[in-house]
Amino acid sequence: MASSSPSFLPRLTDTCLRVMAGDADTLSALRSHGFECDVAHWAFTLPALHAWLCPALRYPAFLKALYGGTLNQDLAAHGAEIVVGVDRGKVDVNGYRLQAWRTPQASSEDAVR
Repeated sequence: MASSSPSFLPRLTDTCLRVMAGDADTLSALRSHGFECDVAHWAFTLPALHAWLCPALRYPAFLKALYGGTLNQDLAAHGAEIVVGVDRGKVDVNGYRLQAWRTPQASSEDAVR
């Protein structure tokens, strides 16, 4: 029986949290793999993320697991999210980035109150 959470998702979440915290070893390791990153910032394409994170997993399975997972919900609990940074019109060529929220995001109900 397959796991409900692909094995790369906890590692990806952990890496994002380490980037948010400015972990020097994590930032250095990501830079050595060609990623643009700094404290609370990590820019990547999905093919590059796949090649670094789980190259043995077929790319379509990686995308399915990534989009079916809870990465942004998990990061939201820490005031961060993955967003499209550069929209080139296709998932495989878009640029994505990890970013911290400037202020906690209020729900639409809170905005009305």
